[in-house]
Amino acid sequence: MQSLISFLTSTGLGSRRHCFDLLVNGYVRVNGMVAAKASLSVNSGVDEVTVRGQTIALPKRKLYLKLNKPLGVISTISDELGRRTVVDLIPVQYRNFRLYPVGRLDSGTSGLMIMTNDGDLANFLTHPKFEVEKEYQVLLDRELNEDEISELQMGVEINGHRTSPCKIVRLRKRTEPWYAVIIHEGKKRELRFMFLAAGAKVRQICRVRIGRLKLGNLQVGRSEELTSQELDLLHPN
Repeated sequence: MQSLISFLTSTGLGSRRHCFDLLVNGYVRVNGMVAAKASLSVNSGVDEVTVRGQTIALPKRKLYLKLNKPLGVISTISDELGRRTVVDLIPVQYRNFRLYPVGRLDSGTSGLMIMTNDGDLANFLTHPKFEVEKEYQVLLDRELNEDEISELQMGVEINGHRTSPCKIVRLRKRTEPWYAVIIHEGKKRELRFMFLAAGAKVRQICRVRIGRLKLGNLQVGRSEELTSQELDLLHPN
């Protein structure tokens, strides 16, 4: 037995938040009855769970891909405007596993993404309470001075919300003003707004690390299944 919300996320329907939305909107039924309580206990071997009339079952196995998201690609399962999404980049042999992106990168940001049908891991990587590090390389339109870096690292006010402390390091091997930025949360376009608060404009962003898992030399637009050693890098030390 497990809670309905745990069952839904385990099937690869999407993130925990997406599954909550399905429940609230009345799209989920258990044994023919509309189920709105996330805590409802279900037995995957006995109870029939349907979403929008389709029977949902647990996947044959959990699957984990790392993807190097290109610019211009949307980090959602589908897009009403017909734009290309990260799901379109999943190799054919993995299409039946109902993989979804863990967290989001806006269309103007490239780099490391995890695609999986493991709701528990997705929740661990994205929930703020677990403070999983995400590292980005950011190109600005100008250099920052030490006072600006210190202020940004302590947190700045953005639309009534103060950003959490972060770490910012100048990448000295690059001639242009590239910075490594390590954060624990990643609200929509937060990095762009954060640097804008310091009077600097972001020209390019690439995520290069999630937890201890690095993007490495994975080519843009390509994905590959995580090894057991790489999967361990996404969990706590």
